[in-house]
Amino acid sequence: MASPQRRLDERHELPAPFLLPSLKKLRPMMEMTHREDLDFGEFAAVVEQEAEVASRILREARSIAAGRDYRVDGVQHAVAMIGMSRVRRILETLTENVLEAESPQLYRPDSSSEAVA
Repeated sequence: MASPQRRLDERHELPAPFLLPSLKKLRPMMEMTHREDLDFGEFAAVVEQEAEVASRILREARSIAAGRDYRVDGVQHAVAMIGMSRVRRILETLTENVLEAESPQLYRPDSSSEAVA
């Protein structure tokens, strides 16, 4: 039987590190989502430069549109459809994935090490 940590690791698969955007690119996107005067076209143009971010936003919008008569016509439409709170969650998840990929020991401690009493 697989250990609980092993089952958790299998469910929490990360994209290949080379697919992840850098923190330098995620931070400005996150900052943009907090602007009250945000232009969705401008934001979409920035997002389209990062394939993993764009694909996750599109995937989220398409999952909402599935089974309905909606069609997702691109990143700008997807952002408008899912809203900034979901976009922020996607960016936060990607940020966590980047941090985990860069420093896996911080997120997945070696299970063979024993606690010191």
